[in-house]
Amino acid sequence: MKTTISKYEFKRAFKQMGRETQFSQYGLEALFDHFEQIEDECGIEIELDVIAICCDYEEATADEFREMYGIDEDEDVQQYLEDNSPMVLTLGDDEFIIQKF
Repeated sequence: MKTTISKYEFKRAFKQMGRETQFSQYGLEALFDHFEQIEDECGIEIELDVIAICCDYEEATADEFREMYGIDEDEDVQQYLEDNSPMVLTLGDDEFIIQKF
């Protein structure tokens, strides 16, 4: 049995699991939109698993990703992430959500 959820319910599920600080509110909205787009394109319903999402995706600034992955100062962080991650969502000038690699 599946239930369709709204963006509000998606964000609330993270709070109920104690994961409300894992992503920004804007990041959660971007993830929700991303998952809805996948469902629309593939015709497959995605099961909401907050813990799996928290394990598979991360949100950080370009400088944080630079430090986490040892990206050189002269290298374009967004390009590096796009070359290495299966999925990159751009949230702003220097903030991203990626599917971990």
